[in-house]
Amino acid sequence: MRSLGSEKITVPDVSTSYKSEEQAKELLSQFNVSTVTKYSDTDAGIVIGQSLASGTQADPGASITITVSLGPEPAQQITTKTYKLNVSLQLPSDTSNISGADIVLYDDQGNVLQTWYGKTIADFGTGGLILTKTGILSDSGKIVVTWLDLNGNDLKDQTIDVQFQEE
Repeated sequence: MRSLGSEKITVPDVSTSYKSEEQAKELLSQFNVSTVTKYSDTDAGIVIGQSLASGTQADPGASITITVSLGPEPAQQITTKTYKLNVSLQLPSDTSNISGADIVLYDDQGNVLQTWYGKTIADFGTGGLILTKTGILSDSGKIVVTWLDLNGNDLKDQTIDVQFQEE
């Protein structure tokens, strides 16, 4: 003898005929419908997918998830902070065997941002050598000063960690 349980019903197609979420829920009223959303090229509010394929035989009250479009994904706003350097570099106290300096500015990843080669003692003046750089994309870095002897040869390196200021 055969059981006379509930008869299966055919799942309608709600994802290929440009149905709104409300229309889809009405067509699927004999099922337990849940909704998820995702970005797509389809207009917002339109059903773009369903978890049970149309034409499937399912029990009344079966769970069906419909996917509703949020419309195209919005363009992301990228705001890049930029930083600047403005520092006064001082000469060592003993300059008797120094003719000048080669100076390199690095960001925190070790990328060269700026070079100042062949700076003489006179370039430093009494207030120091002013170094400026704008448009830096990291907030810290280092300055490497290679002091030059009286013949212009490398004498010694000095590394100075620096924090850049937000522009």
